Amino acid sequence: MKQVNLYLVLIIIFLVLILGFVVYTYYSDYQRAKENLADRIISAHLERFPAGTKIEEGMKGEEKTIFKQGEWLGVVGEIKTKESGKLSFKIFDLNDNLIATKDIWQMSTKEGQGSFGMCCIVVPNEAGQFKLSLFFNDNLMKNLNFSVTE
Repeated sequence: MKQVNLYLVLIIIFLVLILGFVVYTYYSDYQRAKENLADRIISAHLERFPAGTKIEEGMKGEEKTIFKQGEWLGVVGEIKTKESGKLSFKIFDLNDNLIATKDIWQMSTKEGQGSFGMCCIVVPNEAGQFKLSLFFNDNLMKNLNFSVTE
């Protein structure tokens, strides 16, 4: 009988250790996931606007990744942050040569989750492949690829 009780105690200790490990793993993964949710761009896409469009707050363009020379582009999306900061972007060619950046494209964001939109910049004059890199407080958050045709 004593041997059965000993086995039962060992099994219970083993199960408690396994349960402790599972809870610890779940909690640490939960903390990592929670940290990863901060300061990130949830979604973003490029929009096309005809050249000369009158810029108004809340205006919507046509979602595109292929633009014609002379068209305007804007970027729209949603961001989640744990602190206020500056959201900006730069345009690079595929060789990482800086094509365009402007301070007027920087916008302030507040802590929490919300939408953003920036418009309008003329697409690069030369045809080819490009990427628009979104930065939050000078940290790269997302790249959006696009192309320009003649």
